[in-house]
Amino acid sequence: MLPQYTTDPGFIQRFWSHVTKSDDCWLWKTGCTPAGYGETFHGGTVLYTHRVSWELAYGPIPDGLSVCHHCDVRHCVRPDHLFVGTQLDNIRDMWAKGRHDPLPIYHGEQNANSKLTENDIRSLRAARAAGARPKDLAIIYGIDRHNVWAICTRKAWKHVT
Repeated sequence: MLPQYTTDPGFIQRFWSHVTKSDDCWLWKTGCTPAGYGETFHGGTVLYTHRVSWELAYGPIPDGLSVCHHCDVRHCVRPDHLFVGTQLDNIRDMWAKGRHDPLPIYHGEQNANSKLTENDIRSLRAARAAGARPKDLAIIYGIDRHNVWAICTRKAWKHVT
């Protein structure tokens, strides 16, 4: 079933009025996400513009599939620059084109999601070695019992001595 916006002439006219067409990419020229994908709104819903363009040109996006870019320009909405595929297809396309940037992996305190410091790790390990129960340590440090086990067996925070 087609989304409602695909049959709304006012929306369609407004949509294409925000696109700069050239011989190459057709670029969305207004709002974009921080990642660079064009976005628009219909009926209070945020829509990705490349997905809207696909549906206006070709119909509904099959369930479980993504709309991907042949051109690798995230705010391009030119229908023939788009294809549907699984997330795995999109990742394979990215790797085949050499577009992957290895993300840095932050360990320990450098990880923004870390609740603990290296001193906490040392204290936790010492308390466990002295007989403290993992359940109690989990409560004290605000972490899961599995995390206590991983820290004490050095599956996590391996770098802390």
